Amino acid sequence: MRYLSLRLMILVVVFGLLAALPALAEDPDEATYDPGDDNEYGETDPTPQVMNHHRAGAFSGGLFLGYMTWPRQDEDGDPYGNDAGGILVGLRGQYYFVDNLAAFANIDFSFGEYTMMTRVALGAQYNIPISTDFTAFVGAGLALDMGSWDEFPYEDREDDDPDNRNAEFYQSGDRTNVGFNATGGIEFFLTEDISLRPAVGLDFAGSLHLVFGLGASYYL
Repeated sequence: MRYLSLRLMILVVVFGLLAALPALAEDPDEATYDPGDDNEYGETDPTPQVMNHHRAGAFSGGLFLGYMTWPRQDEDGDPYGNDAGGILVGLRGQYYFVDNLAAFANIDFSFGEYTMMTRVALGAQYNIPISTDFTAFVGAGLALDMGSWDEFPYEDREDDDPDNRNAEFYQSGDRTNVGFNATGGIEFFLTEDISLRPAVGLDFAGSLHLVFGLGASYYL
């Protein structure tokens, strides 16, 4: 079941990327002007006029649906969770202090079969306008990952699990770690105010966590 969910989320990201390809192929909008008395003919400005949706003072909020992975054991062999990952649902928010540079705040909840992870990420995001409705972005900051998991029967172990019936791996536990996060993705606008955002992120909080999926944002 976990592997099926992972494949579904990968398909979501792939389809999101494919949907963005037409935006890449479009030419940026050209602005026309009338020079007035100096020239009786209207001319076309050869310089592309790229609309910037990320001006200073802009705010956006949205939802994110994806998948999050985490280790079942950390580098020291201590238990980290009784699943390798789970479906993720999250909230996203950005506020632009200057053009193309925003502060972001994310909160995510990821659910495995036995494990729940809560993730809070704070940082800065830089947008790279490519065309009128297409943008790439990168971001980095701090991450707080909080996990808790329930014990599960020895009979539910997988082939690569230890054989010790008393192993901590099969007992209840919890972990909280603080570290760094890095994220990147693309954004394309469906309307003037609504965008889709396929994204991939890494958390280096205690151990490596991977987050990927598709988000939708609304700009105020």
